[in-house]
Amino acid sequence: MEEQQVRYIYKGYKYRIYPTNKQKEYFEQAFGATRFVYNHFLELQEERYKNGEKCLGRFDCQKLLSQMKRKDEYSWLKDIDRGTTRQAVVNLDEAYRRFFNGLSNKPHYHSKRGHTQSFTTVQDNLKQKTAAIRVYNKSINLPKVGKLRTKVSRPILGNHNIRLVTITKTPTNKYYASITCLEPAPVYKKPRFNSVGIDLGIKTYATMSVNQRHQVAVENPRHLERQLKRLKKEQRKLSRKVEAARQRNNASPDELTREPNVSKRLEKQRLKVAKIHEKVANQRNDFLHKLSTSIVRNNHVICVEDLHIQEMLKSKQLSREVLDASWGEFLRMLEYKSDWYSRWFIRIDQFYPSSQTCSNCGYQNEAIRRGSIRTWTCPNCGTFHDRDYNASKNIEQEGLRKLREQLATGKIEYRTV
Repeated sequence: MEEQQVRYIYKGYKYRIYPTNKQKEYFEQAFGATRFVYNHFLELQEERYKNGEKCLGRFDCQKLLSQMKRKDEYSWLKDIDRGTTRQAVVNLDEAYRRFFNGLSNKPHYHSKRGHTQSFTTVQDNLKQKTAAIRVYNKSINLPKVGKLRTKVSRPILGNHNIRLVTITKTPTNKYYASITCLEPAPVYKKPRFNSVGIDLGIKTYATMSVNQRHQVAVENPRHLERQLKRLKKEQRKLSRKVEAARQRNNASPDELTREPNVSKRLEKQRLKVAKIHEKVANQRNDFLHKLSTSIVRNNHVICVEDLHIQEMLKSKQLSREVLDASWGEFLRMLEYKSDWYSRWFIRIDQFYPSSQTCSNCGYQNEAIRRGSIRTWTCPNCGTFHDRDYNASKNIEQEGLRKLREQLATGKIEYRTV
């Protein structure tokens, strides 16, 4: 009997770290060095493009970076870990690659006034005992930083699996270490073969049809709406303090909200607003992770509608609710977790009339276009439909049809279930 080939995946671990004052000073230097290298080579690439020259590749930029460090003008870059500055060049190259492939917007300059500051360092030595980046029970070792006190909530399989570490400073002055590891794909207990169609909404976050028989509805928790009254109150206080400080110091509001030394009361109020935003983001991420993991673990075929979220944001009435729902992040979680668990993830075209089509006979009712119509009866077969549940059943049927078609043509591979 042939042994099953081991499949490797990239997996992330995020820990909160508690640096000393000396380590915080190094972090600030690393934030500035990463930002400087990124902006320097971005400016160089734009100048070459304007002059009609070919853009430099990743390795050419890294050679220029090594030459820069030999000059007295840029000798301060030697104080930062070599992998950190080289990774800034890699990030710029990756940003251009995504831009030319139509996956993101044009790369922009990084600002020191941004809400979140970060830098990334690379694991140079992949050996278990001599690795530069190591994770212990209560600390993380980084090159030129030393041991960082941390809370290791989830253990890592081995230090030789670590590839990247990103240090991030949040607007609430908290520090986090995000570790990227290359690990064997975990083996989970395989459930009974199930397929699910998911229709996303605002009032009901997700209406699911499981095996065309069972209906599951998940209510929208509306995390931002719960904190909106408090957020408005604290934001008004911050605006008044910013305006008063601006008149006293003759500075712009943007500079005042980023410079904590201008006013202790202003910085204290800024932290209050930032903590509310952080709480909402944490609640939202917790909800999305739990829901996506539950769906992927219990189903083999996951069918979703490929939403055009940017068009929805143009609506003044729904833009806040659409942003709070984070459908794009939810679909991203479903996609990469489906790969972890060896599941099929099928996207349905956004123009597919899932709400207008009868899931029983296939009749398309053109009158069902307004969002206010929540229930309707098929004029062809007389079946009574709930709009969202009917849409989820149609999404599941179309996803299974698309899966069978792709399996027949060999576009995707069979997976043992």
